Amino acid sequence: VSKFLSDKSVSMQLQEKLDTYYVFIDEERLGIEESTFLINNLPSNLRDDMMLHITSDLVLNCEFMQDCESGFIRSVMLNLEQRFYSKGQLLLDTKTPANGMFFVKSGIVELYSHEGKLSSRLGMNGSFAEDALINHWDANPFTAKCTAACEVWFFSRPTFNKLVNEWPAVRDKLGKLVDKASQSNRRASVSMSPEELAPILMAVQAKHAKVFHPDGKWLLIWRVFVM
Repeated sequence: VSKFLSDKSVSMQLQEKLDTYYVFIDEERLGIEESTFLINNLPSNLRDDMMLHITSDLVLNCEFMQDCESGFIRSVMLNLEQRFYSKGQLLLDTKTPANGMFFVKSGIVELYSHEGKLSSRLGMNGSFAEDALINHWDANPFTAKCTAACEVWFFSRPTFNKLVNEWPAVRDKLGKLVDKASQSNRRASVSMSPEELAPILMAVQAKHAKVFHPDGKWLLIWRVFVM
């Protein structure tokens, strides 16, 4: 990899980011990059089942999504994009406006006001920048920085716009939540309680997909296969 990057005259800054990524995959994911594995090794039906398993907690813990139709929620789970960020890296800066929202799978993300004041610290299943799904930002209302190596799943505005064509009522519901969230400084979701989460999870599982339990037989077999 180092030889390839050197031959391509890749900047040292980008090389360091790539090195951090490979270290993260090696140490935290046992050398397996989930998205690539799913695409290259599983048929579409099993790939969807695994995506639902990997992303369900992220979406179902997001207050912003809790009143949406289960079909829309399922589609969100299947259309998230996996990203990795190294410690100290900015997810949102003051220059490039976000064009979607972020879900934190692992690591810690801190949100700062333009004055540099810490407004929120988000860990596993945290989410932020929901407003960027509904509105085009001319500038980010805050910055977001990783304080540890992070795995983040991204939901882009173009994908959101495509999905709401199938569920038009979703945009109105989420727009009202954006108005409510805009009254806070961080515009980020808080975790739902287990009692609030349970009926939503049951609705998604029953109506649209089989979301595997992490200790279920199929996943145990899959883990053995991966190992």
